[in-house]
Amino acid sequence: MLFDLDVDTEYDVKVFSNCGVLTDEGSDIFLAFTRQKAAVDVLVEQVFNDKQNCSSPDPDSNQKITCAYRILEIIAPIIQNFPIPVDEATGDLDTDDYEAALQQSREWLEANRADYVVING
Repeated sequence: MLFDLDVDTEYDVKVFSNCGVLTDEGSDIFLAFTRQKAAVDVLVEQVFNDKQNCSSPDPDSNQKITCAYRILEIIAPIIQNFPIPVDEATGDLDTDDYEAALQQSREWLEANRADYVVING
């Protein structure tokens, strides 16, 4: 075994938390993959960050966007009762208005930050 998630997750969360804004999708996916609330908390905090550090999903655009949109796509399927569904076929948020979805998600996360449940499995 390369590493034991139960042992290393606390350390990994500290490392990722100290990095500031997460711009590497691999680290976002790793944190979600652990299904540990402390790790998902790091991602939830980044949903409130408006810095435009992530690439646009439009391959023809060099414009940077907030990483919150990509993070929502990662956490929405693993947080119980998350208000914005994800299209299972595409992995995109199931919305026509990403800005409204971000605002709704932020409001829900703010209200449920302490007691949201991570779905394990």
